[in-house]
Amino acid sequence: KWAIGVLGVSSARNLVIGAFDVVLVIVALQALELGNRGPGLLSALVGAGAAASMLLVTFAVRRAQLRRALMGGLTASAALLVAFGAFISVPMAFVVLPVLGVCLSSMENLSRMLLQRSTDPRNLGPLFACLGLVGGLAQVAGVGLAQGLLAVSGVRVALIGLGVALVI
Repeated sequence: KWAIGVLGVSSARNLVIGAFDVVLVIVALQALELGNRGPGLLSALVGAGAAASMLLVTFAVRRAQLRRALMGGLTASAALLVAFGAFISVPMAFVVLPVLGVCLSSMENLSRMLLQRSTDPRNLGPLFACLGLVGGLAQVAGVGLAQGLLAVSGVRVALIGLGVALVI
């Protein structure tokens, strides 16, 4: 039954991924005025954190701590999005975005690990098919959410709104 909760956390993460891809471009071009190379730079910062998450998940997280680590990643991601929305600046981007990359990537890996370790192997195929479907739909919803938040409220509120969406 708690696999549904893991699917929910994974879906929330994918919603943020879909939205953040859109919002990050606006942050780079308009809020931080980094020029045409800005979106790539900010994406690279997130990617560097995602690469580092491999070490965190592989070496630092033991089986008994997977659920706590997943919830910690969720909480930290929400706080980072709200902080970045409240204090958008280039130095803040260099601090927040790699850590956010660690958190979001870790959430994906931890979700998969929890599901693998807690599900009957005969049910893993359908479960991971569901995970992929729900994740893809959440990313599409995230793009729509980002467009709506950006159109109505601007980039600061969009970032804060993504943090709030994770909490919800």
